[in-house]
Amino acid sequence: MGGSSPFAPPRIIPQRCSGCGRCVAACPLKLISLESSGYRKQAVISDIHRCSSCGLCMEACPVGAFFSSGEKE
Repeated sequence: MGGSSPFAPPRIIPQRCSGCGRCVAACPLKLISLESSGYRKQAVISDIHRCSSCGLCMEACPVGAFFSSGEKE
């Protein structure tokens, strides 16, 4: 872990996030939390620089709210 992946860390599409929390449970580094956004909860990555880019959050998300921008620059 710790940034060993050749891929960029994932990003979140806020409009797609349903607030289910599956990504929170999937993140091995515990970097994702649910925060209130108006009347609903939404996933937030707390420290994107610590993300290992493992992709588990993207796999766990049932609505496709996570995406990767490809390879690291």
